[in-house]
Amino acid sequence: MAVFLAGYSNKTLPVKIWESIRLEFTPVIAVAATVMIVLALVLFAAAQLAGGGRETPTR
Repeated sequence: MAVFLAGYSNKTLPVKIWESIRLEFTPVIAVAATVMIVLALVLFAAAQLAGGGRETPTR
């Protein structure tokens, strides 16, 4: 999906990472992937905490 959304002059982060992996493997790609995973986990935890533990009522 990201390949089709990227234009000629600008590229999305997944496309940039894919190109970097294909051309050369540097630690920068591993760091970027780790940061994205940690950010997703932090946002998920924040959303869970902000929800206040609300549960749907049972019948």
